[in-house]
Amino acid sequence: MEKTYGWWIWVIGFGVLVGLLWMRIGSCRDAEMQDRTNKAMWGYTAPIDSAAFKIEEARKRAAAIYDSTALAFRDSWTILGSPINVRVDTANRNFPAKGVEVKMLEWIAKAIKAKTGEAWFLTDRVLFNSGTAELNAISNEQLDNLALILWAHPQFLAEIASHDTSIQDPEAKRKLSQLRAEAILQALLGRGVEINRMTLANMDSGQPVMPSAGKDGPVPGQQHFVHLKWK
Repeated sequence: MEKTYGWWIWVIGFGVLVGLLWMRIGSCRDAEMQDRTNKAMWGYTAPIDSAAFKIEEARKRAAAIYDSTALAFRDSWTILGSPINVRVDTANRNFPAKGVEVKMLEWIAKAIKAKTGEAWFLTDRVLFNSGTAELNAISNEQLDNLALILWAHPQFLAEIASHDTSIQDPEAKRKLSQLRAEAILQALLGRGVEINRMTLANMDSGQPVMPSAGKDGPVPGQQHFVHLKWK
């Protein structure tokens, strides 16, 4: 009986030991899973928080880069009318009712039907910093729109021209006008318009090469044109 009793004590002791070990292992697993969960949650929410922060910072930077000239220019857009929703290819965009985008699309529809035609269009929301060929950031909206329209209508070629009305010296006027036209072309190229569909107007004479040039347009002292032509 003493031997039998001793044997059961060993069995019970062993069972208690196994139970304690199992509880310890379970506790470690729970702690590990909680740690993984916390890390996973942090890893998931951190990028979201970071993205939201970056978006907000980008918005603040965009607002900050609009100088007083750009803001005054934007205030003048009220003459272009309220935005209207227009479908371009597979995209819906809001264009000013009297803006060049709407005029361009109306003409394109007629030219497609006739399978011929060409026309000059004066941009109304493209702005260069005074005396330079540096595009002001406020121009991005219209450049995006023009690129979308050109991309959606590959049957048309585009000739880019610019004319400065603030400089009196013919050679300086010609050079600045040429540089600005090149800047617009490069901006459209960077937005996906094929280079073989775009050319620069000949500025060698220093004289306007498009209708209405020489008079102040939406931007005092500068004018920028897109000449569309059926291929």
